[in-house]
Amino acid sequence: DGLTPLSGITTILSKFASSAQENRKMLRQKTFVILAGFTLAFNSGYINGCCLSGVLQIKRTGVSTAAITGAYTNAGLAIANANYAAFHANARMILSFMGGAALSGFINPRPVPNRITPRYGPTFLVGSALLIISSILATTRPDG
Repeated sequence: DGLTPLSGITTILSKFASSAQENRKMLRQKTFVILAGFTLAFNSGYINGCCLSGVLQIKRTGVSTAAITGAYTNAGLAIANANYAAFHANARMILSFMGGAALSGFINPRPVPNRITPRYGPTFLVGSALLIISSILATTRPDG
């Protein structure tokens, strides 16, 4: 066999060191994912607050951007009240959600839950670029 007690201890220690490095790497990744999630949640809430508060208005209609269910409900209520400007604003929001989901699916067709993979980078860059473009359009064309 040729194994001495010292070589067995060395093997165990090297496996422990390798395991510790993997645990530190996994902890860094999970910490990054959690911090990125907090940042995205804050960003979403901030944008939603601006849109609902009236700072950014589409045709004098505050539009929720946080969840698609609010846009569907508001679109239905707008049609019932014959408020076509509000319906148009909410319909555009629904189409934006659908377009964003499709674009994200095309860029990253095999997402991995709770893990940042290299395929997420382009998705975040495209989202950032679209937010910058929408901010510029909101200031240069305030009426939508």
